[in-house]
Amino acid sequence: MRKMKKINGYLVVKFNDRELREWEDTGLGKFGIIDAELYTGCLEVDRSVMEYDCAENIEEAVEQARGLEAEIEVDEPSITYTIVKETDETTEEETVEPQLMIAGWMTALEQQITSCHYPSVNPVTARHQLYGFKTALHQLGLLNFEDCFIEPKTFELTTEKALGKVNDTAATVDYLKRQLDMATHNLFCYSANLLMSKPKEGYEVEWLEAGQDCVLVKELLRVISSDEGGGGYDDGS
Repeated sequence: MRKMKKINGYLVVKFNDRELREWEDTGLGKFGIIDAELYTGCLEVDRSVMEYDCAENIEEAVEQARGLEAEIEVDEPSITYTIVKETDETTEEETVEPQLMIAGWMTALEQQITSCHYPSVNPVTARHQLYGFKTALHQLGLLNFEDCFIEPKTFELTTEKALGKVNDTAATVDYLKRQLDMATHNLFCYSANLLMSKPKEGYEVEWLEAGQDCVLVKELLRVISSDEGGGGYDDGS
């Protein structure tokens, strides 16, 4: 887990993918709250003394931490980041919290990974996007360089859940059907006729890739249906 913020002597921590896998089905959320003086960084040790461990987003965790009062006040320098927007007529100031911005972008990427509307977003591309986002914050002076590091398994748990690797066959089939709908839509857009039997001029590569995606997803659906004793997936063709 990683320290995100310190509020009233308590730490807001974010659990990593490994911890979420190991503690799955135990009520563990994505964020926790622990007294700063009790924090060790080891979830096996820290969980028993956590005030909260069920927050699903950093905004919820921050509210939980703000509702607590530490037994011992810890003096810590407070850093405030302010963005100043100036025009010829006005000057506006806006206070920002980099970690909240990062957490919000991570949530958006997790949703894109599991959405059929973002077929090109997967854990690898999402990690690249997250690194770019953090690097931009670093160049603006809002984030330390060492905090730009992205763990190799970031977003992998998101994909495992989306693909039903937690033994949820129904979720797997639903996800693959959405991927098939998107691939079929792409194939139709890149086709020169209603039968989708030939590509539009200039879109030959995209047409071929969309067709291959359709074949691959249909085959995966057939394999799953066969394994479940369903006699094979019927795509209606």
